[in-house]
Amino acid sequence: MSQSILPTIVDLSGQTSAGVYESNRGNFTVKLLVLHDTVGSTQYPDRNNLGVDIAGYQSRFNTTLRWLQGDGGVSAHYLIGPEALGGNIYRICQEGWVAYHAGGSANWPSSWHAPDGTFYQGNVNGVGIINWISIGIERWGSVDETPGPKQTAALLALATDIARRHNLTPGQIVSHKELEGDRQDGVTLLAAVRAAISQAQAPANQPTAPAAPVAQNPAPAPAAGQPSNSPSDLIGAGLNKLIDFLTPKGTTNAPTNAAGTQNPVYIGGTLSQGVAGVVPYLGAGVVKNNGTIIRDKPANDAQALRNLNQGTTLRLSAYTDKGSNSGTGTRWYLIDAADGGGWIYGGALN
Repeated sequence: MSQSILPTIVDLSGQTSAGVYESNRGNFTVKLLVLHDTVGSTQYPDRNNLGVDIAGYQSRFNTTLRWLQGDGGVSAHYLIGPEALGGNIYRICQEGWVAYHAGGSANWPSSWHAPDGTFYQGNVNGVGIINWISIGIERWGSVDETPGPKQTAALLALATDIARRHNLTPGQIVSHKELEGDRQDGVTLLAAVRAAISQAQAPANQPTAPAAPVAQNPAPAPAAGQPSNSPSDLIGAGLNKLIDFLTPKGTTNAPTNAAGTQNPVYIGGTLSQGVAGVVPYLGAGVVKNNGTIIRDKPANDAQALRNLNQGTTLRLSAYTDKGSNSGTGTRWYLIDAADGGGWIYGGALN
């Protein structure tokens, strides 16, 4: 993937409350880039056409910034400021942190169907799994406005750079709306971002469009009877035309694996609550012996939940090295809720 020219990033992460992020992703890697519009994530009417002066925009922006740094109990990795203030990029959380931007709620749990068919939903240590595997970008503004050229250029450059560094495909770029049923934000520039990343990933022998294209005049519409242009043709033909062409017109079905079924991954659950030293972990193991006991806590004297037989394959969502097993070892693994949940001693797994 070619590298875009990234504008200066103002690092404000040192001012963000520790209560709105986890400082370490464990062994989780970034699989997802989530786009937000602040009007869908805060209680404030952020818009780029408020009709106020620079001081007015700065005051409103400062309020939203405080909301994302702790006042609202939520956060994000990046915030793109108002058009009137230059559309600057602000770092709210370091990328290695787990920002609270797309965790969902009890009524509207956040979930994602990955391109490989895996379905992610659930929590690790009370934090939504989507947060553990994603980077979140907030654009200051409303879902029903057309962003200006400065905000657009900043978002396209930042998203393209993140996708390059974390090896993300256009299918791994999503809106907040796609993850939670009660949200509407993140769709505003979603199609343009996906198109820009697709162009950046094009083979070297094919021409690519600029990283942050903004045309002053839209290209003329094709004559009647002519086929519509492709996204790559439209990316330089005007932002509004591109967005209209590429914006999804419906909800896609969840991908399936080779067997035609979804691969659910439910992380955590109540059995991880109150356990010391739990580390997020996506892995698998095979039970060594018949009659292996699964317990409700990582200790050999904890309540037995069920027995498993040799050869049983388990998906694992976390582990702790602060368990106990009669002095023979301390590592226990938390079985993914989709495989029944519970704790299994590490020595019982191949």
